[in-house]
Amino acid sequence: MKPEGTQIMSNSFIAIILAGGIRPAPLSNALGTPVLCLPVAHETTLLSAWLHRLTNIGSCRSVYVVVSSETDADAIRAVAQGIVDDGQTSCAPQVMVEPHRWRGTAGAVRDVAATVLSDDALVVVEAAVVPPSRAGRVLDTVSASAGAAIGIDTDSSPAGVYAFRPAVLEAIPSIGFYDIKEQLVPSLHVLGSAARVVTVTDRVVRIRDRTGYLAAVADFTEITHMSTTDAGSYPRVDPSASVVGHCIIDPSVVVERDVLVDSSVVLDDVVVRAGATISRSVIGSGVEIEPGALIVDGVKGTQLAAASPVAVP
Repeated sequence: MKPEGTQIMSNSFIAIILAGGIRPAPLSNALGTPVLCLPVAHETTLLSAWLHRLTNIGSCRSVYVVVSSETDADAIRAVAQGIVDDGQTSCAPQVMVEPHRWRGTAGAVRDVAATVLSDDALVVVEAAVVPPSRAGRVLDTVSASAGAAIGIDTDSSPAGVYAFRPAVLEAIPSIGFYDIKEQLVPSLHVLGSAARVVTVTDRVVRIRDRTGYLAAVADFTEITHMSTTDAGSYPRVDPSASVVGHCIIDPSVVVERDVLVDSSVVLDDVVVRAGATISRSVIGSGVEIEPGALIVDGVKGTQLAAASPVAVP
């Protein structure tokens, strides 16, 4: 690794997306889907949104997605392959299971970086965070002179985006748990390494539960007003149904007559029977919604229709 004082190539970096952790997001548990695989707009997953942002803030040499299980790895690899096949990214992500468990965020970054052996800057992001509009500022900061840059919002809350010079990783122990926010950043101050905060977004949106997910969808999508005269992009939606608000409905979804979908996400292979109402809710893959069902502020994530939605606020 280069000494901290050595100038790194401007805007050249390796990205690490941290998508593991000890406790999976409640929404992921309910839907059986990693957060990165969820759509945030039509034909745009959270993973593709991150790849787009990362490849537009500088010279991104490679992207590593770090997960906790092979199950998550397989799901993310499938989505990543679709993104590559559709030509949505010029930097195909490499998905890997954490080399060592219980290492914490900083420990995982160190372990991954040790396999890369690069002198480029590192941009580290939390997978569940919606890509901040000014994420490139952390990279600009370390490219200028700082050892580390921490992205925040206008309320000074951590925005889940960091950039580091390679030498900073030497402060992370090779064994044991080590967190970025709780341990690495304070240690940099003690070691005399320059760590700066930089505003990268007005507000942080995290996709861990239903509320955060629908907030992200609202950021990415236009308001929908579909009635009997406008089937739009929903070929399997009955003309008598109404789709309003910020919605995502997978093209495979069947929506029968007199259904209302309001400000909700309906994932693939769902069947919504006649007269049902879905409002401010998330419907998982393969679910069948009973005729006349009322689902408000809920998550329905089982493969078979259940009497009531899973409570993920």
